Amino acid sequence: MKINITLEVAPNEVPLATELLAVLRQLTDHVAVTNTGEPAADTQSSATAAGVSPPQLQAAAGFSSTPQHSGDNHLQHVHSGPPPPAAAPAGPATVSAVAPQLEQQAVASAPAGLAMPFPRGTTPQQQMHALISACEFQENQEALAQQLEAVVMDPSLGGPAVLFPSFCSIWISLALNPNLPAEERSAVPFVTMLRFLGPQLQVRFRDYIMRHLVKHLTTARPLNANRGEYYVHAEAFAALVSIEIVPMEGAIKTMCTLAKTAEKRGAAVTMLGKTVELAGHMILEKVPRETQELMRSTVASIVDEDFRYDVEYINSSMGWAPGGGGDGGGAHAAPAAQLRQLVPVRSIAGYHTEPIFALAVDTAHQQFVTGGKDSYLQVWTQEGQPLQKLELGDQYISSLDFHPRLNMLLCSCVSHNTNNRLRLGGFISSQPNGFECKGFVTLAGTAAVATVRALPGTNGFLTGETVAAGQGQLAAPVIRYWDMAAASSFEGAQPTQVFTGHASIATALRGVAADAHTFASGDKDGSLLLWDLRAPQHVGTFGAADATGRVKAHATMVTSIESSGHLVISGSTDSSVALWDIRQMGQPPLAKAAAENMTVLKLALNNSQSTVAISAVSSMRLLDISNPTAPVLSEPVVAAWPDGQPRSIYHELKWNEPLGLLIAVGKDKLVDMFTLA
Repeated sequence: MKINITLEVAPNEVPLATELLAVLRQLTDHVAVTNTGEPAADTQSSATAAGVSPPQLQAAAGFSSTPQHSGDNHLQHVHSGPPPPAAAPAGPATVSAVAPQLEQQAVASAPAGLAMPFPRGTTPQQQMHALISACEFQENQEALAQQLEAVVMDPSLGGPAVLFPSFCSIWISLALNPNLPAEERSAVPFVTMLRFLGPQLQVRFRDYIMRHLVKHLTTARPLNANRGEYYVHAEAFAALVSIEIVPMEGAIKTMCTLAKTAEKRGAAVTMLGKTVELAGHMILEKVPRETQELMRSTVASIVDEDFRYDVEYINSSMGWAPGGGGDGGGAHAAPAAQLRQLVPVRSIAGYHTEPIFALAVDTAHQQFVTGGKDSYLQVWTQEGQPLQKLELGDQYISSLDFHPRLNMLLCSCVSHNTNNRLRLGGFISSQPNGFECKGFVTLAGTAAVATVRALPGTNGFLTGETVAAGQGQLAAPVIRYWDMAAASSFEGAQPTQVFTGHASIATALRGVAADAHTFASGDKDGSLLLWDLRAPQHVGTFGAADATGRVKAHATMVTSIESSGHLVISGSTDSSVALWDIRQMGQPPLAKAAAENMTVLKLALNNSQSTVAISAVSSMRLLDISNPTAPVLSEPVVAAWPDGQPRSIYHELKWNEPLGLLIAVGKDKLVDMFTLA
């Protein structure tokens, strides 16, 4: 059966005709568009003005010269934020504005089979930005990549001659964002989506991006340069090798050559380490033996202290003995670690009237926030100048954290009055004007909240709580995950997942840097558990069984957790800091650093410097973790402040890593700032 439908389209009816053809395309694969005559000049003009040209009518019917790909017809939440202007420019800020608009629009106007429908008037740059961004969180990237390619190649939009430069600049702004490591995100998912591009676009982009990466990675730098200068580029290079868009053997030879030059060794070693992490098994299976030996001997020749951990990791992952010999001989003795020192920079007094309990750093806008018993949040510029004071009434602040993806400050509060009401507060960063309160959630039925922690690789955050039970029952410790993508507002937020498994309240929470969906939790009794948001129960336990048969990481309370890659670092009131590898669950820690009377309160990791600052009850120390199997603990830090007063207890420490500043707050009501030397 053949049915012919004739549409006479007036200028103001072009959008409606587009929607109708899109619906017909969903019902059948046999829809064609045929012009019955030359369009009137005003019709052509109006169609273009409406943002739907005649080729787009053809595309809605499925007969555009741009290939139509199949895929899951669903929406992927990307970021939160206000809707964009109609012609918002492409760039890093675009996706946070575009994505919510895409989620809120009806999908009837989108052709069938698209992974991400777009409302009419969305520019190609906005579409590319949103599609590339969504690839970071979408396990099935094929439909997104194919839709992205359709946009870039669409002649009605200008085709590659017009859109390829925009595609490259948008991809670079997202995938090579230097803040990714600090936000516990990775360049890898942005690279893996390239597998699904057609050969023409894939090869062209590969050649472009390799020139960009190699130029950046071969820049001469000192051996001890901050790895933040090249880490995401090295990770992207390794990911291209792992998906074999870049020939593996040639890439290894290039990295080995670069490693011979001191000024390029840092980038080369980082590239080698990330390539082994992402594709070590493929190297052993596919790379010729002589090239493997070249890589092995190159790694064995690297004796710089800065790269000791990298060398040990590569040797261990590849099954190579240290030094390149099968019997373990030939290893170069590593010199003793040279511990960094903390140097006081500034101490700020007079802005808090009570002890400070909490601290959060917003590195994207270079501001930080302090709060404590005096019932207000004090916002500071990165230099420590007071910027804003947010009064919270009768509430004092017990915990703070900043969520970079949500652009939100998270706050747990306890009322001063007798009802002990517990609340969570959300504040959107509106820098340079500080923060704007988005509301509070009252935690009815919660007896205690120990901590609130952002999961930067997701759209949510975690709380460690004790939930009040029914009459005659004990209160139950729980961890709750709050997915803000499921909430219409902060005040309307509800926990979307509840995790049980701890025998006592979770006192420390931390996302695992290597996996956005994974986090570690420590409790009051010294247990340390590993969780995955996609699993209902914990997926691992750190430590060994004690005399009672319980598996514990520490003898007493876990007070703080940090993470770098697959490494989890836990601090405890048992006067120790332990280092764990999540790939070795069920095993003892890689190492423990302990000192008499070092009752650990907080840890703060400076990832680029492989240094952990430790706040203890009676002192502050540094822990060098450049070799996680043999960390080096400093003596107590002795800081000579101009006021001549010793500091008592720092309740919280946080790094502003881009500035190299450690911020410490505590019992003395002071805000102290240090730098590493």
